[in-house]
Formats: sequence, structure tokens, C-alpha cells
Amino acid sequence: MRRSSLPLIRVALLLAFLAVLAGSLRSEARPRAPGASAAPPAAALTILHSFDSTADGSVPAFGLTLGPDGSLYGLTIGVSHKDGTTTGVPVAFQIAPDGTYHVLHRFDQFTDGLKPLAKLLLVGNQLFGTCSAGGGSELTQIYGTVFVI
Repeated sequence: MRRSSLPLIRVALLLAFLAVLAGSLRSEARPRAPGASAAPPAAALTILHSFDSTADGSVPAFGLTLGPDGSLYGLTIGVSHKDGTTTGVPVAFQIAPDGTYHVLHRFDQFTDGLKPLAKLLLVGNQLFGTCSAGGGSELTQIYGTVFVI
């Protein structure tokens, strides 16, 4: 890794930590003003993409990140089962402003990482993220990764 990229990575990690901290401090119970309705009026729902757990990932998680081009970026986590098998693999994806879905990266559990942990962080034109497992060349090396796309 080039030495010049280290400050950018440190900033990205700090911002990710602050985002997680801010999310954990939010209060779920907020008082309503007298006369305020309990729910907003019904609106039409449009499905942008349905995951099939094979080529495009499964179990989207952590919300979406809005890019400067208007695209939405996110992660799927796949599903790990008690017997050690998984359904789908973690995938980093993009939904373009025209609604098209693109897989940016399919994670390999051994080399890239497995079990993404948080929403992608956009810094400049790069997306940063973390995985809580994987990252080694053997099954015994499963300590996680920090990645950039």
C-alpha cells in the first residue's frame, strides 16, 4: 500500500466509526405532537431490485450509500447456516439512477472477506467497508478485512 493513501484510509475509518456511533445514539422513541398522525399517508412502492441469492447476492443489509452520480451503493451479507454452508455470497452492488443493478464485487470468503459489518462509506470516488471474517488463504486465517472498491 502506498504511504500517501494511509491518511485517506485513516479518515475513512474514523468517519465509519463516527457514523456507527451516531446511529447507536439515536433514540427510537420520539414524542409526537398532539394531533399528529401515527403514520404517513400510503404511497406507491416500487421494487428496484429483487435478490436471487446466486449471482447477485442475498440479504441486503446496512442501508444504502448515495453516490455523487446519483447511484445507490450497498452490500449483501449472504446467509451462514449452522451446518457451515452459506446461501449466496457477500456482494457490493450499485443501483444506477436509471434503475439498473450492477454487481461491483463478489466477495470470496478466503481472500476478500466474509460477513460485511456496516454500510459502505464513500470517500471521494472510493467505497470503503469492513468484513468480520475471511481475508486469509486458509480456513484458519479468518480474522476479517478492511476493503476499498
